[in-house]
Amino acid sequence: MEKQDSCLQTDWTFTIYRTTIDQKSIQLDVLKESAPLVIAIAFEKMDQALIEACQKIECRKFNLLSITNLQWDEELSPWAHDPVVMINDHFTGQAPELLKTMDEKIIPWTLSKLKEKPKTILISGYSMGGLFALYSLYNSNCFEGCACVSGSVWYPDFENYALSHQLASSVKAVYFSLGNKEAKVSNPFLQTTGQVMEKLCDHYQNSNVDSVFELNPGNHFTNPIQRLAKGIKWLLIHTQEDA
Repeated sequence: MEKQDSCLQTDWTFTIYRTTIDQKSIQLDVLKESAPLVIAIAFEKMDQALIEACQKIECRKFNLLSITNLQWDEELSPWAHDPVVMINDHFTGQAPELLKTMDEKIIPWTLSKLKEKPKTILISGYSMGGLFALYSLYNSNCFEGCACVSGSVWYPDFENYALSHQLASSVKAVYFSLGNKEAKVSNPFLQTTGQVMEKLCDHYQNSNVDSVFELNPGNHFTNPIQRLAKGIKWLLIHTQEDA
């Protein structure tokens, strides 16, 4: 069932569309028909908070597509692997299936609600969502860039995968950020997160893809909404589209 609503947030007026696709909760916030589309792989209902955070840092306007009600370990992991962080990790490697659902169902539904097809589609995510966002750049031609915020690039074999495969030709920009305390943990996988981000950032820059890696104060749970907003603002500038 689809729903439509409207909301006024200071000078950003937007129309909201909601639906469910393959058990995923989908919400589209339309602020400006011709604006870039930003997809958020969301760990909670965070659309309003994210839009407000973007306003506060004077971000260009965009349309926001939030995808929630995800099986975090299962659907965001690129391939199956045994637990490596917590004993109840359940990495079943269903990211290819989720990406296919996005390409074939979720994005077409989104475009049907917009009067104009966006010239730019960006994807963002936090933690495992950031990993999925980056993985998507290798396996879909939909996206011009991603914000990989505290992304789980420590995931086993992902560094090798990212360095040995080509990004889609559509990709223009990649944003990485990490809390400065995140790698200061005992788990050997998590300890590598910053190193992997730096290595991938350099690799993309050498491949003529605009890329940046930022350190922010705090641990993995510090200011996720604000840090996603920073990544979105950077992407909208560096993909050089009017919003």
